[in-house]
Amino acid sequence: MLIKPNEGNEASVGDGVMVALALATTAEINVLHAKAMRLGGTDEGSPGYREETFYRTYFRGPDGNEVCLQPRWVVRPFRARFKCRAVIDISRQSR
Repeated sequence: MLIKPNEGNEASVGDGVMVALALATTAEINVLHAKAMRLGGTDEGSPGYREETFYRTYFRGPDGNEVCLQPRWVVRPFRARFKCRAVIDISRQSR
């Protein structure tokens, strides 16, 4: 997802760059988040519901970029709300 940084600065590694990955189930999100933590990622928001309707999690990879994991069924409203240009669907349903 490409958006302007919240702080108003120029986009750089870890500021204004976030990859959003769509998965099929919340269980897949939990597994991938746990694996990211085991591999040295930094937790930016444990898996769970946000705003009572959107299940997702955030973490930063070793390079500092933020990753969002969410179920594929929230992708359309998420894209509209944040005006993002692309979401990568890695759910099993997309294979």
